Amino acid sequence: MNNHRHNKNGFTFVEILVVVIILAISVVFFKTVFISNWSGYDEQLIRDNLWQEANVIIETITNDARKSHLISINQEQGDQAAVLIDRDNNTIATYIFKIDGSLQVINTNGAIKTLSEHIDIVQSSFAKQGNALYLTLSLKDQLFKREVVIQTTLEIYPRN
Repeated sequence: MNNHRHNKNGFTFVEILVVVIILAISVVFFKTVFISNWSGYDEQLIRDNLWQEANVIIETITNDARKSHLISINQEQGDQAAVLIDRDNNTIATYIFKIDGSLQVINTNGAIKTLSEHIDIVQSSFAKQGNALYLTLSLKDQLFKREVVIQTTLEIYPRN
């Protein structure tokens, strides 16, 4: 009789199955952690971009408002405008919250420039109290199916 011991090289089905299950669990865990962190990063990036845009808008309006002597608020067909007028009754600039969600400025030579296309028109407004211009600014952008929103309110006084 010839008793040969067979040397089995390889893995059993159960060992392969255990390794595949461990890998699947690891991939699901990694994907969950990675995607939630990536989503948070994207949201913060959008929020930072909106704040940067808001700061440019605030700086632009503040510079023109401080040159003005008179501020007038107009509403027409859903658009709201703040007209900044100097001592000689010349228009310095007109800022318009458009119904389409943009903020435009018309300067002294009639050139129109869009400052933002992320305006939340329902939450943003111009108001006047005494000589002061009250600017309520709300910007929004989409991240996947969520909205990222920033809001600020500012009181600007013209220099007399």
